Amino acid sequence: MTDGSIFKTIQYWLNSNLTVSKAFPYLLRAGFYTCSLLFTTSNSVAQVTSDNTINTKVNNNGNVAEITGGETRGNNLFHSFDDFSVDTNNEAFFNNANNINNIFSRVTGGKISNINGLIRANGSASLFLINPAGIVFGEGARLDIGGSFYGSTATGILFEEGEFSAADLADPLLTINAPIGLNFRDNPGDIVNLANFGLTTQALEQEIDSEATTVNLVTGITGLEVESGQNLALIGGDIFLEYSGITAPGGNVTLGGLSQAGQIAFDEGSFNFPDDVNKADLALSDNALVRVMGDGGGFINIEVNNLTLAEQSQLLAGIAEGMGGSNTVAGDIVINASESVTLIGSGEFESPRIDLDTAIVNAVGLPPARVENFTREDVDNTLGSSGSIFIDTKELNITERSLIGTRLYGIGNTQDINIEADTVLLNEGTISSQVGLFNEKGQGSSGNININSNNFSATNLSFIVTDNYGTGEGNAGNINLWAADSITIEDELVTALISEIGDQAVGNAGDINFTANSLRLIDNSQLITQIRGRGNAGSINLDIANSIVISNADLQAQVLPEGKGTGGNIQIETATFELLSGSQLLSDSKSIGDSGDIIVRADESVSIADSIISTGTLENAQGSSGKIEIISPRVFLTDKAIISSSPAGVGDTADINIDAETISLDDFSLITASSRTNNSQESGNITLNSDRLTVKNGSIINASTSSKFDGGQININSQILEIFSGGVLQTATDSNGNAGDINLNISDGIILNGNNAPIRSPEFNFDEDLLNNLVGKTGVFANTSNDTLSNGGNIKIDSNFIVAFLNGNSDIVANAQQGRGGNIAVDAEFVFGIEERPLSPLTNDINASSEVEGLDGSVVINSLNIDPTQGTIELPTMVVELGETTAQICNANREAAITNSFTIKGRGGIPTSPNSPLDSATIIIDGDADYTSLLQPVATSHKLLRRPHSRIDKTTETARTVGQDKIQPARGIKVTDRGQVVLTAYRTDNQGDRPASIKSSCGVRNKD
Repeated sequence: MTDGSIFKTIQYWLNSNLTVSKAFPYLLRAGFYTCSLLFTTSNSVAQVTSDNTINTKVNNNGNVAEITGGETRGNNLFHSFDDFSVDTNNEAFFNNANNINNIFSRVTGGKISNINGLIRANGSASLFLINPAGIVFGEGARLDIGGSFYGSTATGILFEEGEFSAADLADPLLTINAPIGLNFRDNPGDIVNLANFGLTTQALEQEIDSEATTVNLVTGITGLEVESGQNLALIGGDIFLEYSGITAPGGNVTLGGLSQAGQIAFDEGSFNFPDDVNKADLALSDNALVRVMGDGGGFINIEVNNLTLAEQSQLLAGIAEGMGGSNTVAGDIVINASESVTLIGSGEFESPRIDLDTAIVNAVGLPPARVENFTREDVDNTLGSSGSIFIDTKELNITERSLIGTRLYGIGNTQDINIEADTVLLNEGTISSQVGLFNEKGQGSSGNININSNNFSATNLSFIVTDNYGTGEGNAGNINLWAADSITIEDELVTALISEIGDQAVGNAGDINFTANSLRLIDNSQLITQIRGRGNAGSINLDIANSIVISNADLQAQVLPEGKGTGGNIQIETATFELLSGSQLLSDSKSIGDSGDIIVRADESVSIADSIISTGTLENAQGSSGKIEIISPRVFLTDKAIISSSPAGVGDTADINIDAETISLDDFSLITASSRTNNSQESGNITLNSDRLTVKNGSIINASTSSKFDGGQININSQILEIFSGGVLQTATDSNGNAGDINLNISDGIILNGNNAPIRSPEFNFDEDLLNNLVGKTGVFANTSNDTLSNGGNIKIDSNFIVAFLNGNSDIVANAQQGRGGNIAVDAEFVFGIEERPLSPLTNDINASSEVEGLDGSVVINSLNIDPTQGTIELPTMVVELGETTAQICNANREAAITNSFTIKGRGGIPTSPNSPLDSATIIIDGDADYTSLLQPVATSHKLLRRPHSRIDKTTETARTVGQDKIQPARGIKVTDRGQVVLTAYRTDNQGDRPASIKSSCGVRNKD
């Protein structure tokens, strides 16, 4: 390290565009301590002096300060110093007896301990050094002790009987008992470690941003080191590590502190920090290294308020090369940061051979060397499993090519990565659990990645990865992401969550599980679980309470061409689901194996625009597609949206089922379950259940076949079916298989309107000639194409009415060319604007013919066949005036009035003579009632206008006797034998005397 390196680092952060507000004050103070150390070591002699409170003696002999005396209690030795500093190339030697287990030393003079030389003790004694003023370990600081080392700025060491205090010098406690904790007063001093003894580097060629770059990789800094299996702890105050090392092979390293008065419990090398006291901060910069790798075990525990790692700083835990056994497990890395974890530059938590590569939060990066991309030497003899990583904080940011990971280069397994944080941000950062990525001889399973947060965001070439790229058997771990509020994954380049099995491995890829209130996958983001070797892809499960927006992004659960296995399932549950702008939901197989299923359940709506949901296979693949199910009140497909279960390889096509109140296909959208190629097998069925289904503007529902197998079925159960402007239902064939059947069970009606049909072929993402042959057509097609011997399919329609707009070229077709035409059965009460006849682009036609004579299909239309004009008569052109036919005689007692009469031929409702009143009380329509029946409900049997999917007759109560058949004009009146008057639709002769009700002014006398 150069003298001003930390200040260069600070200047770089100040010039960067990332947040440094949290890190800067700590780094500035670290620079102050660096200057202080440099000044001390260059201008003064090292000082180790006794404070004379207990029997501590210091003998300076050349560059060695020998420390003897002190007070012994059992196996404990106590020393007290006024000043404790060690100059460069100097040594502080605790010359203790070999039976001493613990050396407790305090510094009471109020001066910082500047240690730039060696601290040594005899035997296996552990050394406690406390100085409330602060401790700085310089570049040349080293430890040569047989036991553990604990450096702290606490004011005292707690025992059961009391405290060995550096602040209270009266009658210090001297005890034979083990310590139980550390006691802090307000504003404890800081600890700075600059020790880089044993520094080694390696020139490394690697690709950075697609360009070959040579970097000097720091591969080892011993720094402060204890023997294998021993512990090393620095407990502040704030702690700073710069271009320095802390090494405890197979032991425990604890870094942390308090910023105010409090106590930290201690038990056999482990510290327990209080929850109700504010913690201090920890910053690592410029290749700072904490390493506990060894022959197993080895824990790193960090308890701070804010943790900052910068510029390729590393925390390493694991099993060293050539060590371990089949049951060996490395220790864990545990980070508890009350506020934030911040890694700056290219930071990494890593355990070599079995790696724990852990990395950066809030990174402001110097040009980083991507440490994870270099290849390590063979490690056939390295056995065991990595430990876990635990991070608990409010704010976690992993940026600037930073990494948190568990790695396996030998034989064993990696353990889980567990993150608990209010906010998690990845910006060009990576979280990974990997096997054999840099050494294909790695064998084992990767661990799970579990992230629990309120808000999660990943952007700008960020990755979360679990994989097995080794040569043996092993599964990739799951990626589990919980967010109380939102999950956002977006990037202009690529940001991905991946679980996969490499091409040389055997095992199953892990699942990707999301639970959140809202999810946004935007701009090249990807969720991928895939197989390159042998095994099954994992599932993708999204349980999102409110909304999912996927725009220009992909979800893939697939088998790649070099792999062998089954694709994974994709299951989505949410309120609103949007798939937009070229997005893909794919569960497919590009090799040997079936695709998985895709199921989407949305409580409010599903919108798919310019995107695809597919469970197909590639052309050279072998395997069947998976089913697709969508359940939602509203389902909208637009802008060339595609839902497909069509395989291009060898295999069956699965079914597509959609249940919704409203289903709409618009603007060349497509639902297809076809057999697309000669290699394909059985086509799938498409079943749509809805209240209203609309297919328009070149959109197609397709279950056709291009193979030797028959086409699938299209089953529509709806109240209203609208097919407009080039909309098509199709189960056609252009190969040896027969066309499929189409079943339309429409309770209200079918409306066909082929006007404004597209005049050019849509650019479907499927190479199906059967789709492109439908340009300008509208309707229902179960026909054959090309000169094949296959037969047309059957079309069955059950509806209340069918209405086809004139001149729309809207057709219902089941014809064939060289085979037999299909059968068309129509059961509808009303059929308007379409009829059976030869096909013409100028009319709406029903056709089941064949080009081969005698092979025509049948067309049966069951309807009321009502012609609105039937029964009408031509009225005379001569209008007869009423005055020309009836004499106006009103004088009283005139005989002529008795013989006059007025008769109207045609529509009824007029009495037989001018003086006969029309008494409506006795007239009923379509009657079967007496005089009073009009005011009473009468049971009537009729068919409902709004019928359910299966047509049934119902008996209902109605307030008047009105039949539901077509109302006819009344042309006559007759009187039944019981004296009832009945209006008739046919003409009758008028008869019967009118009642003698005469106006008093007319003077008409009754006939005797």
